Amino acid sequence: VFYTFGSDNIIISNVKYSSPIFGQGWLNTLGDVRFQNNNTTCEIIWRRIWWDWCNNEPSKVNEEEKHLLPQLIQTIGLIAFIKSASVFPVDYLDNDFCVFTLPLSN
Repeated sequence: VFYTFGSDNIIISNVKYSSPIFGQGWLNTLGDVRFQNNNTTCEIIWRRIWWDWCNNEPSKVNEEEKHLLPQLIQTIGLIAFIKSASVFPVDYLDNDFCVFTLPLSN
């Protein structure tokens, strides 16, 4: 899993996978990070979801010609998004660095 933080609290997540059923590829998301409770928690709201199948590296959000079934994946991703599962405790935060805990994986 690779996380990239951009300006205006943007986050991009790229998850590389390998599966006997789906082969190899990337599951990708782009969203917003919102810090709450005096910066002790953060909430991630995914706005764009896309799937790259058999790519050596993840595509960018605007490279839709490289995305597999872009409209379908976007629709399914937004329907499957669970807002309550996107709030995480913040262990450390400054202007350049954030450490947060994913409760499911600790």
